[in-house]
Amino acid sequence: MEASTESFVGLQCFPVLGKDPSSLELLRQTIVEEVKKTEKDLALIRIIMETTFPLRRQTIVMSSPPVNELMDLWPALKIQSALYTEFQRNTNLNLHNTFYAELERHLPRLMTIFRQKASKTGKTEAALADILQVHDFIG
Repeated sequence: MEASTESFVGLQCFPVLGKDPSSLELLRQTIVEEVKKTEKDLALIRIIMETTFPLRRQTIVMSSPPVNELMDLWPALKIQSALYTEFQRNTNLNLHNTFYAELERHLPRLMTIFRQKASKTGKTEAALADILQVHDFIG
């Protein structure tokens, strides 16, 4: 085991060539600062997120932090493109396509449930139309 990884238990399982735990932490802090900017450098954020994936994974595997804490540590995950990339990095699936394919698959049952609930409030048509309009717009 390299001396640079001994202090960071488990990081050796997720190596990044030429990067030690302290340099990965500095990159994480760079992301935090970059996300605060009005005009974010999305290309820089994408590159740093890719480089720091082992640190993020190690944090999740070893600490299991609550989502809000993880989002504070990695605020770039609040950026849609970064979240989609992270999902693909972890699952090898396209989040947007996967989500809408599953929504399409479950939509008939969801509509039945929604109609049952909405019929009790008397707002069935307008509420259902709003949902379908958003689905048609996004999908």
